Amino acid sequence: SKIFPFLTSQSTAVLRTACNFFIQNGTAYDASYYWNVAKSDSINALTKSLLYIAVNKYMPATSSISKGRINQEIIRAFDSETDPFLKSNYLKALGEFGWNYQILGQKTFESTDPVVRLTGLRTLTSIYNGADDNRAFNVGRRTVKRNIAGLMSNALKSKDIGLIRTVSGLISNTDSDFTTIFNDTLAIQEALNNLQFPRDNRTYNALANALDSLGAFNPVTSPKDPGYSHPLVLSRLSALTDSSTAIIQTNKGNIIIELFRTEAPGSVQNFVELATSNFYDDKIFHRVVPNFVVQTGSHRGDGLGLSDYTIRSEFSQLSYDEGGYVGMASAGKDTESAQFFITHTATLHLDGKYTIFGKVIEGMDIVNAIDIGDQIIDVNILF
Repeated sequence: SKIFPFLTSQSTAVLRTACNFFIQNGTAYDASYYWNVAKSDSINALTKSLLYIAVNKYMPATSSISKGRINQEIIRAFDSETDPFLKSNYLKALGEFGWNYQILGQKTFESTDPVVRLTGLRTLTSIYNGADDNRAFNVGRRTVKRNIAGLMSNALKSKDIGLIRTVSGLISNTDSDFTTIFNDTLAIQEALNNLQFPRDNRTYNALANALDSLGAFNPVTSPKDPGYSHPLVLSRLSALTDSSTAIIQTNKGNIIIELFRTEAPGSVQNFVELATSNFYDDKIFHRVVPNFVVQTGSHRGDGLGLSDYTIRSEFSQLSYDEGGYVGMASAGKDTESAQFFITHTATLHLDGKYTIFGKVIEGMDIVNAIDIGDQIIDVNILF
């Protein structure tokens, strides 16, 4: 294949694209080749972890000896890896063979890392949703579903908002038969009791919808619209000028952004407050979509970490008409908090939906080089 040479590329974006091609378009005929490449010393750790997804996806279950060896190799790789994003890839690889759901559950709940735990539970959700079409389960699919439902009860009791929100989505999914198997409303109520507001409003709403799907809707737990809770204090912007910038120091190099205090005063105020209090120090880039965005600011590292408040949306005449714009991550109007993203290219479909509060004026090469797991060292505001 013309794609194979790209597996040794120095660009992580190219590596990911090549690996994803094999994951999405692989064949059983090529599975052994993927396996041999994954075990070789000529590829890096990222490529290896992604290739194992393709290996386990396309190696036929009828090749029982090879399948068993592959899964043992994946488990050993998971256990020896320390990077949470690479560990997550190995969990996805395990998930390509549905009967791994028990070891997946074990690895998910043993981990203390939010990224690993969330990936594990999402993978279990995928196994559940695909159980009826999984011929490998045969007559055992109902048992598999019941056992996974039991793991979902454990997730609700975990006090982990990422796990709780994932289960809530599965319960509320009208295309799923999950509510015919799962009826642990006590676990949902326990999860509701452990939430903190306004930080966990989205999780609260998801749980309320889940209760409604189970026929246990209670007006006390009706969905809430929190609105924004962090006030704009103009005096806090007085130290800023129209030429104020922020230097985002990363492990790959520096990114300098111009701050748009006039167009987005509340967002700039919030960003400056977080930066000067060292909130962004050591935060990782948890989301990287080539030719789209890099995103950071989650204290959990999995994209679900929020501050204890929300800020208002600020839509202006600015447009995401080229790369380098800095925007606030959002789950809807007035839900912005600490996470932000930087665009790689023009993304006009974001206009009017995501606040623009800055623009990269130096360091786009660094933005383009950022990969998942890269880290912010420090953010320095130049007033």
